[in-house]
Amino acid sequence: MILFTMMLALAQEPEERLGMLGMGKAPERVEAFAQAGGGGARQILHWKLEAQVEGFGAADTGMVVYEKQQDWLRVKSKQGLSLWVRMPQGGQFVALPDLLEGNQIYLTKKDWDQRLSNTAGGPRGLAMKTDVEPSVKIVGKQMVNGKLWLQVTILDAGMCEVPKPKVIAKGWVPLRMVWYSSSGC
Repeated sequence: MILFTMMLALAQEPEERLGMLGMGKAPERVEAFAQAGGGGARQILHWKLEAQVEGFGAADTGMVVYEKQQDWLRVKSKQGLSLWVRMPQGGQFVALPDLLEGNQIYLTKKDWDQRLSNTAGGPRGLAMKTDVEPSVKIVGKQMVNGKLWLQVTILDAGMCEVPKPKVIAKGWVPLRMVWYSSSGC
């Protein structure tokens, strides 16, 4: 049984995803604490029932990371609680910009307001109407006030669906509005 330490923090979920923690084989359970450094109430979380996990590569299980401080990573439980996870042995943190390279990416319904900006960090334009999470291709990057903005082209189909999808719109979005498909094509 694999066991590693988590620290529980009762904070709201940060808006921006920082990257993924690749875990390889998922542990059966994890140890959590109410306070940083392992203080306060101790609790055991059953990984499959309580930890929020996603696909990460072909065979890995990963957790979305919202903040990183040295070897501690802030993630979320299925119940929406912020958790601080100590980097487990064999774990791998991959920053979101690196995850986007070479993967099919899309604008998420949860984060994208269906608006593009004409310039990085600029005001949001008119809303596009779509019922899907559109596939995009990154064509530029720019830092504005410490936040990464991506210049994207919105495609009429996923890169895996057709050999040469058509561009239907182009503009800028903050990094937090895009995500990647871990399943590939």
